[in-house]
Amino acid sequence: MAVTAALSTFFSLLSIICGAAALALPVIALARRKNALPFAAVSMGLCAFSLLGQIFEYNTRVNVQDWSALLDTSYAVLFCAAVLVALALVLNIAACLRAMKQ
Repeated sequence: MAVTAALSTFFSLLSIICGAAALALPVIALARRKNALPFAAVSMGLCAFSLLGQIFEYNTRVNVQDWSALLDTSYAVLFCAAVLVALALVLNIAACLRAMKQ
């Protein structure tokens, strides 16, 4: 049980850190106003790692058959994943368009 809790915590922290970095990088690219494409690529990669962390965390819960935790958090995780992808896309497109103008 301790290993499961440690894995769940690790995957959750990985997901939060990668998601925050995925949203921070396009903001940095917008502030720099040039060379936004590498920032956008890394940002979308981090967004993918964040979602992958959630998938692994769900798999950890399935392996220990913690159905109540899965049922309680499924809609929140779905909503947060959709918001993360939407925000990352919008910010990365804005950064790339702004860099192309200059």
